[in-house]
Amino acid sequence: MNNNIIMYFKENGMINPKRSINLICKAIKFTKLDLSGLIVFTEAACGEFIYTPIIAAMAGAKKVYAITKDSKYASKDEVKKKTMLFAELCDVVDKIEIVFDKRNINQADIVTNLGFVRPIDKETIDMMKENAVIPYMCETWELRNEDIDIEYCKQKAINVMGTNENYPGLDTFKFSGPLAVKMLFDVGIEIYKSKIVIVSNDNFGQIIYTTLSKLSSDVVVIKNLLEENHDLLINTDALIVADYTSEKCFIGMNNSDITSKKLKSLSSFITVIQYSGIVDIDDLKENCINFYPDYKVGNYRMGKTLAYLGPKPIIDLHCAGLKVGEIMYKNSKKHIRNKLCQEFL
Repeated sequence: MNNNIIMYFKENGMINPKRSINLICKAIKFTKLDLSGLIVFTEAACGEFIYTPIIAAMAGAKKVYAITKDSKYASKDEVKKKTMLFAELCDVVDKIEIVFDKRNINQADIVTNLGFVRPIDKETIDMMKENAVIPYMCETWELRNEDIDIEYCKQKAINVMGTNENYPGLDTFKFSGPLAVKMLFDVGIEIYKSKIVIVSNDNFGQIIYTTLSKLSSDVVVIKNLLEENHDLLINTDALIVADYTSEKCFIGMNNSDITSKKLKSLSSFITVIQYSGIVDIDDLKENCINFYPDYKVGNYRMGKTLAYLGPKPIIDLHCAGLKVGEIMYKNSKKHIRNKLCQEFL
């Protein structure tokens, strides 16, 4: 193993490259991912999102096209350099090609919906092979309509399926709890002996509650911030907004469950954790309420992704997503009943 490359990644923020490689090997073994002879079109990105093309190549893909662009996180040239160096470390450099447009998508058997591949719109779908498949690399309820034109995929008979993040042994969704823990630690909330309220109407709320309630006896989960729940907010240390799909604003001046002014009157020292969901941060600023992260999050987004924890959640999830792609491609004329795969209703 090239020690110079390992040192390069350590110097550039990857704490333990050897562990990442081991995690990829374990994930491939667990899912029995076998992309032998297949061509994959995915993204090349930075941070913990560097691994997807590497996973595909290590799982035997004949060719992996990884598209990248300049972004606020890194330039396309930097992403290309890091991806190819990590590929060299994993002995798959000859299988991966970094691209800057979608022209090679017409060769792909499996097209992921990740980052720079998006949007998978009508124009993109028309470029794809007739028997190509699209694994949606998360659960179907997390679908963002702007990411992929599901209806046009149906018209073109291109199969799209989601990934069951609660598949036994995979359980990547359970990392949502530790993510909330880390976000609370980031803002100085110790959790133990802290009063924490979670507002949520989806799967995030319960999994966060399950984790935090083991660390504090004063944690509740509620469905709204309306007056009926105001007593629960009195002297609260942290309010976690964790509602991925809701279209309503939970905190704000207009058409919201509660105003920042009212929230401040219930707990003058409260911190709002934007896990996922709509919050009017301008209203929070005006009322000097601490919030984190310090930018607008909104719905169908997460304040911090699971990558904020480390490489394992992303490696496991993306390996599972590629497995969904393999299953779809190899069973294109059959009804798929594999529990890892989720149908879009």
